[in-house]
Amino acid sequence: MVSVNNTYNPEIIALLKEWKPEGRGSYNPTYKFWNYWLPFSVQIIERLQVLNE
Repeated sequence: MVSVNNTYNPEIIALLKEWKPEGRGSYNPTYKFWNYWLPFSVQIIERLQVLNE
């Protein structure tokens, strides 16, 4: 599982919401982060790395 915390960038938040059904993601409002489980968590990391370039 990978957890992504993003409370500052609305564009990234929109992408995380969009990826939610694809990767069985869930949002934890207490800690303000998104969880994605294997095998999709690997794709989340790859997608975020591409966005970081």
